[in-house]
Amino acid sequence: MSVQIWGAGHRTPLAYGHGAWTAWCYLAADGRSPHERSGALCLHDPRAGCDAASVPGLPWGRAVTLTAQPGLTVLAPGWLAHSVLPVSPGHTLAVLTAQAGTIPTPCPPG
Repeated sequence: MSVQIWGAGHRTPLAYGHGAWTAWCYLAADGRSPHERSGALCLHDPRAGCDAASVPGLPWGRAVTLTAQPGLTVLAPGWLAHSVLPVSPGHTLAVLTAQAGTIPTPCPPG
């Protein structure tokens, strides 16, 4: 786990988690952004053929964008691609990020 301060210009290009799970918790925001999507978290499904799925009303084949606001907490599998849109000047975010490993499977008896 780490707490990061995301200031103007901070962004994360398309990335993947390093564990079984990745989490983000937006702790605080300072200043106002003229852009609604400043520091927004985007989740992208990297599975083959996902962009070809078109079911009205469902998020398959397109990114889900979550507005940066205090209290937003997201837990996603590590294989799910994510990115962070650039933080606008005059806007600062405090974000807790975490990676979780896998839980070992017990050996079968015998």
